Amino acid sequence: MDFGLLFDPLAAVFVLLITGVGFLIHLYAVEYMAHDAGGGCSSRTSTCSSPPCSCWCSATTT
Repeated sequence: MDFGLLFDPLAAVFVLLITGVGFLIHLYAVEYMAHDAGGGCSSRTSTCSSPPCSCWCSATTT
């Protein structure tokens, strides 16, 4: 079975657009959570229990 990937200039524009918007959302979320005094990963007593979040909390609060 043959598989191909077409990457033309329009696809490049959309890749950059989607990546850029995702990056801006990430920056906004990080800054928003940094100023949040309501707990979660920003406090020593983490309220997250799922493995990815608890790993992130333990890595950022030590």
